[in-house]
Amino acid sequence: MTINQSPLQILLLIKKAKCLPEQKVSVIISLMNFKLHKNRFIYGSIFLVLILFLLHRILAQTGGAEFSHRQVRVALEAYFIDHNAYPPWEYKDYGKNKLVATFKNTVLTTPVAYLTQMPIDIFSADGKHWYSYYSVTAKKEGEKNGWILISAGPDRDYDCDAPKVYDPNTTSSLQILIKLEYDATNGTISNGDLISCSEWRF
Repeated sequence: MTINQSPLQILLLIKKAKCLPEQKVSVIISLMNFKLHKNRFIYGSIFLVLILFLLHRILAQTGGAEFSHRQVRVALEAYFIDHNAYPPWEYKDYGKNKLVATFKNTVLTTPVAYLTQMPIDIFSADGKHWYSYYSVTAKKEGEKNGWILISAGPDRDYDCDAPKVYDPNTTSSLQILIKLEYDATNGTISNGDLISCSEWRF
């Protein structure tokens, strides 16, 4: 990476870099510390501010989604205590012919308010859809009940089709989920979902 590269070229390199967002910011700051002529310095400073804003916004959004997952976990477990099963699910159209598994209805808010409102995934395509959700009900003795909750992540695309992947009765299911999970070291806006389930995470 050199200071002779355009801001767009630098941005693309930083996006692909295998490092944490804070490290990417450090790289940008180092570039800006070179003695540049007045116009380039102003241009670079504006670019730096925009990058910092983008990084902090995404970090805040992912942190908010993780906190929301923890709240939903509590609500799901409270619902299970009352009903001996997790809320039902179904596929719903999330636009552009994208079918996503999610809550079948508003059972977490009515008639009993386990949550004050149904959980919205800010990373869904329009930022208005519920999290992707899927539940499993044990059919015989020895099997486990379970649930999985998924946010599309910063790339705004659901990589994990829960009904095809998640099974609380197999260890291979968790191994697949780990591979589908969002990891900021792969790029701030990279493939992967924010995932939690009855056995794992948040």
